[in-house]
Amino acid sequence: MKQQSKKTDPFVLVPVLLLAMGCSAPETEDHSKLSMTADILVTSDPGHGLGGAELLASEQRVATTSDDGRASVDLEGVEGDTVTLTVRCPAGFESPAPVRVALRRLSKDSRPPRFDARCAPTERTFVVGIRTENGPDLPIYRFGKLVGRTDASGAAHVIVRAKANEHVSFTLDTKRVERRPALRPESPTLTFVASDRDEVVVLEQRFEVERAVAVRRSAPAPAPLPAPTRI
Repeated sequence: MKQQSKKTDPFVLVPVLLLAMGCSAPETEDHSKLSMTADILVTSDPGHGLGGAELLASEQRVATTSDDGRASVDLEGVEGDTVTLTVRCPAGFESPAPVRVALRRLSKDSRPPRFDARCAPTERTFVVGIRTENGPDLPIYRFGKLVGRTDASGAAHVIVRAKANEHVSFTLDTKRVERRPALRPESPTLTFVASDRDEVVVLEQRFEVERAVAVRRSAPAPAPLPAPTRI
């Protein structure tokens, strides 16, 4: 009885030949990697966008805000990772803490997530109203420099810039004013603490007018009559 020879299926030999030729199977796609867009809004004060703020990732600039304070950043990485964005504010503004963006997969119809940052101004503007009672035409000094003078009613307005929490002081000089009764207190200092916003501040001072005391002098006694001359 003849033995039947076994035939090898040619399709079975293909993978074997590919392996023998050094070919490998295609790599599996890593679905954990993703790209995500994040919108950044940088403001100086609420409702006031700030242009020219730079956004940096790994010390490399990735975007700059437009005049309305907005910028879009394309980020890549593994889902669940956190990307740190440093906000470099323009001159005259203080840089905030970094913005941290968690990478996550978004649906096609989802809007990019928005992150806010604030570059606070290093100085604020203050309109200072000074009101005095009995203090017309008084020079007003700050840091030894003349910055204003009260009018005939004893009022004045001064505009200054100061940092938040700075003590802002003005001196009303009563010593350099001539031809007037003395005022008390003498050359007082008015002070306020600057806030973290532009605002109007009113300072008030009441002076007491020191009146000159009239001194009555008694009339001199009449000179005695000369003694009669005897002849």
